[in-house]
Parts: sequence; C-alpha cells; structure tokens
Amino acid sequence: MASDRDQALKAADKLLKSGKSPAALAHFRKLSTQHPEDLVLHNRIGDMLCLGGLGAEAVPYYEKVAFAYRDSGFMPKAVAMFKKILRQQPDSFETMVELGNLYLRQKLPGEARNYLLHAADQYIQNAGYQRAREIYRTLMDAEPGDSGHRVRLAETMAAAGDTEEAAAEMLATAETMTSPSSAESRLKILRRAMELSPSDPGSVLAIARVLDETGKTEEAIQVLDEQVERSESPAPFLQAKIRLTLGREGPEGALKLLTGPGHERYQGSDFVSVLEVCRKGEDEDLFWGRIDPWLAGEGSGRALELLESAVELERNGYVPALTRLIQQTADRGDTGRT
Repeated sequence: MASDRDQALKAADKLLKSGKSPAALAHFRKLSTQHPEDLVLHNRIGDMLCLGGLGAEAVPYYEKVAFAYRDSGFMPKAVAMFKKILRQQPDSFETMVELGNLYLRQKLPGEARNYLLHAADQYIQNAGYQRAREIYRTLMDAEPGDSGHRVRLAETMAAAGDTEEAAAEMLATAETMTSPSSAESRLKILRRAMELSPSDPGSVLAIARVLDETGKTEEAIQVLDEQVERSESPAPFLQAKIRLTLGREGPEGALKLLTGPGHERYQGSDFVSVLEVCRKGEDEDLFWGRIDPWLAGEGSGRALELLESAVELERNGYVPALTRLIQQTADRGDTGRT
C-alpha cells in the first residue's frame, strides 16, 4: 500500500514539474481522499505544491496536518505547520490567532503576544471589531497585569461606536493601576475616558483623585471647578471638592467653602459630611461656631434645610441640630411644628 501511494505521489510530482498543474492537482486530491489520516502524506503534498509554485493550493493540506496536531496535543508540531501556512498566506489573520493560542497553551505569552496583537490590529483595520475584542480578552486572561490589553479593548469598543462601554472599560483599567509610578499613565487613560463619555462624572472624579494623590491638589480642585461650571448636575464635583479641601485645609477650609460665595450649590448632605468629620475629630464646637453666625445671617434661608439634614445624624435625632431646629421654627412662628 505504501509503495502504491509513493508511486502515485511521484507520478503527481512529475506532472507538477512538467507544468501539468491541473493533472497534478487531480492526482494529489485523489491521494488525499484515499489516505485521509496520513498526515505525512498531506505534509509532503503541501511541500511539493510549494516547490512547484502553488503555495495557495498547499494550504488545505497543511491545515489538515496542523489542526490534527493541535487537536492531538502536539503543540510544537502544530506551531511548525501553522507557520508553514502563514508563509504562504501572510495575511491569514486566523492563522496568527491559532499560533498565538498555541503559544499560550504552552505557557509562552511572550511569543503569543505578537501574533495575537498583529491579528487584532488587522481585524480592526477590516472592521472586524468583535473578533478583535475576543483576541484582546484572550490576552487579558493570559496577562492580567498588562493594562495595555484593556486599553486596546476599550479603543476597539470606541472604534465600533460603543463609546460608553469603552469609557467604562478605560475607567476600570485605571482603577487597577495602583502603583505610584503609574500616575501619568492613569491620567492619560482617564482623560481618554472623559473624551469618550463627557457626561459621566466618574472619569473626572478619578482624575481629581489621582492628581490629589500625587500632590497636585490645587490642579485637582481646578478640574472639579471647571466641571461645576459646565455641568447641569454638579453635585458629585462639589462633594469631591469638599473632600479635597478637608484633606488639604481641614474643617476650617471646608466650612469657609460651604458658607462662602456659591454656598447655594451645596446640599444639606454636604454640610453634614463636614459635621461628621468635625465630630470624629472633636471639632464639633468649631463647626457650630462657624455655622451659627452664618445661619443667623446670610445662610438664614437655608437654616431649616441644613438642620433637618443634620438631625438625621443620629437615630433618635442629633440633639444640637434638634435644639437649633426648634429655635428656628419658633422664631418663624410655626408653633405646631415647634
């Protein structure tokens, strides 16, 4: 049987070398059908076709061998076969993916990375965004510490028009970068997220947080102020500004902020957040010492709102706020409520 096969193979090769390609191809197809499991035969047919200048015709024979080796667990042999295919079809994106996956199965992420990244890039250029996403997720699983894969995934989402999802992925990526040395990279990613989804406060708040962590609190507050001016819902930015001010200047600075120009933009809960800090730091008297004169003057119109918020600090009512609330309602002649 082997002798008959070899004779037929030689006959087909002779036809190929004499320029009779159609006849040679017919012989090769017949042989492959007669010996479907003979991987050596299929590999030899592929090699003969390549030597005869018919590389594209060799690919199906190489593929049969490559997938058989892959499925049987012979990884190095499968890699060699897929590389043969890639030499004949340099633009075969799926062959690159196969090679990348084979290297990953052998615990060789460095070798896999180039093939997978190149394949993903080619898919993106050809609007194959879903396939590119799958490749980046594979890389993320293989190298969870490499934030670049998550950024590429987010940019692929953005290219496909999923800007909100892309911004969320950017934000999540920045949150995983906790090293002080990664601050600039985090800021770059967060600013990109802000570009993608300008209405989402999350990226702006994260930018301010990173700036504050790196000693640029003044710049962080400036970023928040800019958002307060342009946003229809500035509450998150105002709350963040209070937190930064508390960290930089303590309760004195925060109270000055709350009772100064623009105080009407702050909510009752913002005042209470400062009061909570004062109570924990034994600065309760400082808080009321600043707030009481303000409530009697410029802030009188907000007295009931702020005191009612402060009452909720304790389950049965926070007594200093209750006392002042009783006085305020009595001064307004609301005896029933008093």
